[in-house]
Amino acid sequence: MSANGPGTAAAARRFWDERFRREGHIWGGAPSVVAPAVARFFRAHGLRRVCIPGCAYGRHCLYFARQDFRVVGVDLAPAGLALAAAAARADGAAVGLTGGDAMALPFRDAAFDGLFAFNLLHLFLAGGRARCAAELGRILRSGGWLCATVFATEDPSYGKGRAVEPNTFDERDGRPAHYFTASEVKGLLEGAGFIARGVETVHEQEDHGQGPHMHVWHLVTAQRRA
Repeated sequence: MSANGPGTAAAARRFWDERFRREGHIWGGAPSVVAPAVARFFRAHGLRRVCIPGCAYGRHCLYFARQDFRVVGVDLAPAGLALAAAAARADGAAVGLTGGDAMALPFRDAAFDGLFAFNLLHLFLAGGRARCAAELGRILRSGGWLCATVFATEDPSYGKGRAVEPNTFDERDGRPAHYFTASEVKGLLEGAGFIARGVETVHEQEDHGQGPHMHVWHLVTAQRRA
């Protein structure tokens, strides 16, 4: 099924819902290695209202709430949101959670000061990436900041699975992943109304059932144009 065609959100919801039901806290409870730097960046720029689109089971929602940000997470998988809500209750954290599609986010224009889109933009084909980036720009206030991670073409999983578009491969039978160059992710965001301020390459080790393995992300920092 095309990641830009009819039924895409429903297919993605089924994929992630089944995965969260089967695997639970897939990536563990600790935040990504990039989260502390993003929190420091947001704090230095006076950002308070933070959205985490594609929040999964809420590990980053909890982290940013503990750092005293006003946090709202959104995800399309009910099972992930249920895990996030349970974790927030257990932690006593004030986290807003809502269901929604990243290509049609359920928020008013300019609702947030900052966005942390962790490994979200690479989950779409070309048209979906453009729509998602446009939605991120829509819900971010003028002058607000986006910090986003995406798969880099240097990632060891690049090229694995069925090629569905240039630099896009489906290794998991229904979850295509796009691998970005630094210039491409900057161009995507600049086309959606952002000014890309910087891109850095990050190496992070994960272990979610297949043994420890290294991922290579691009972490891009971009500001919403006035």
